[in-house]
Amino acid sequence: MYCGVCHTDVHYARNDWGVTMYPVVPGHEITGIITKVGSDVKEFEENYCDELHATYNGVFWDGTITYDG
Repeated sequence: MYCGVCHTDVHYARNDWGVTMYPVVPGHEITGIITKVGSDVKEFEENYCDELHATYNGVFWDGTITYDG
């Protein structure tokens, strides 16, 4: 897995927008697809994601809009 680092990551890590919740791991361009899971894996399904994490115009737990992508 690889991660691109863009200027958004710099803003987010420095809390320039005042919305960063620490601890934070910058690198919003990371991606991956679950193609197969072992018999001991209970938390994930193949090709399934039911959550948006720090996407543009996503919503944080407190109702504020995300600035991340």
